[in-house]
Amino acid sequence: MKDVLNDFSKGVLTEKKVYNSPTIFKALSEDAEMGIIVFSREGILFANPFALDFLEFSKEILYEKSWLSLFCRDFQQHFQKKLDEMFQGNQESQHFESKIITAKGKEMCVVVNVKCTQYNGISYGVSSFYDITAKQKSLNEWERVFDSVHDYIFVIDNNFTILKANKAFKNIHYLENKEVIGKKCYELIDGTYELCKDCVALKTIKSKKNHVDEWRDPKTNQYFLVSVSPLVDETGTVKSFVHVAKDISGLKYIEKNLKSSLNTQSNLISIVSHELRTPLTAIKGGIDLIERDYHANLNENLTNVIRIIQRNINRLVNYINSVLDYQKLESGKIQFKAENNNINDLLTEVYGLMYSLVTHKGLEFKLDLDMTLPLIKLDRDKIIQVVINLINNSIKFTQTGSISIISKNIKKYVQVTVMDTGAGIKNTDLPYIFDSFVQFGEPENKIGGSGIGLTISKGIIEKHDGKIWAESEFKKGTCLHFILPL
Repeated sequence: MKDVLNDFSKGVLTEKKVYNSPTIFKALSEDAEMGIIVFSREGILFANPFALDFLEFSKEILYEKSWLSLFCRDFQQHFQKKLDEMFQGNQESQHFESKIITAKGKEMCVVVNVKCTQYNGISYGVSSFYDITAKQKSLNEWERVFDSVHDYIFVIDNNFTILKANKAFKNIHYLENKEVIGKKCYELIDGTYELCKDCVALKTIKSKKNHVDEWRDPKTNQYFLVSVSPLVDETGTVKSFVHVAKDISGLKYIEKNLKSSLNTQSNLISIVSHELRTPLTAIKGGIDLIERDYHANLNENLTNVIRIIQRNINRLVNYINSVLDYQKLESGKIQFKAENNNINDLLTEVYGLMYSLVTHKGLEFKLDLDMTLPLIKLDRDKIIQVVINLINNSIKFTQTGSISIISKNIKKYVQVTVMDTGAGIKNTDLPYIFDSFVQFGEPENKIGGSGIGLTISKGIIEKHDGKIWAESEFKKGTCLHFILPL
């Protein structure tokens, strides 16, 4: 551009001379994809085709205007003094963003470079500009989205200096943008001159990885879910971090009340269950005593009545025990005693315990065990409880056919399956069979249940780091599987 300015300084001020000068023609190419304007204090001397097309002025009208008059009024007032100093040689070249007003009144966002030089007391300027209207529109849209988010968002650098903040963050601190940008985040948030000990941003800055944590504001006692993520520039370097804080004070209040309610409910269930079990134990003992000591003196009708009472007492005791187990699982108070066991021994024991109950219903009871299974760590009583629960479920929904207990080795797991030829479960119901207090189907002969047997089984298996699931074909049968790690 120096050649251009030299030529203009020598008085080559006509458009014709501009195009006849090889140096100028090279610099001010018709193919330039940016606007180029040469101007003096008096007005515009030259504009390339891109500038004419962009500004929508004819040459005649444009050359009657001053260069500064192309810009919006606020910028003219702001830049006039600086331009005067540039013409006097007291200012270096300038680079800035502004708005240009076209002949049709459109506001276009541009990036401008401008430089002035003097020769023989005459000052000339050369400016170039390119259009960033679309980019600015996208940026403005992003800013609107950024400011419309109700979460508190700000960006910091490696020194915890705030580079950018959204409207919600500024509003919560009752500050303007200029009072936020450039401040240390801990100065605004904590009102201190040092980092807080639980700073989530510090963890992210050190690891360059995303961190999420809860944080309580000691000044307001508000709770926030805070996420801090690294921002990577075009070179792959982490230079800043975006900090998003969501006010969860309302959720924490609900959580506190819910925990209190659940604790009250849990304590009530525990108290009621224990209070019911105590008299039931006495009643059961009395009935058993009558049957044992006075059996010879009882007629057939009384004997049947006593047996009915015993069955219903046992049902109620089992129900209470199930509720207590469920309550312990939910509260995390259930105790586990894991020891090395041969799971086939457990399954054989359950087979013996349940044999009469299964065969009494006219069902075939099968035991198919993989005898190569190794010892595994488990709570013997709890796993027996699970298998009994699964078999009871099969008895309830199987009217004809068989029930089978199967064990096998599956890679790094031992798998146990209880398979039946019962009513099966609909595909729409299958995902919910382990939910609390849920029962499906219409078995013809229901054996009393609480609706939490499978829920308890699921909790026990998961406490063993295992998995439990069901496969079923409606009206053909069900397989209940669980696996335990070796």
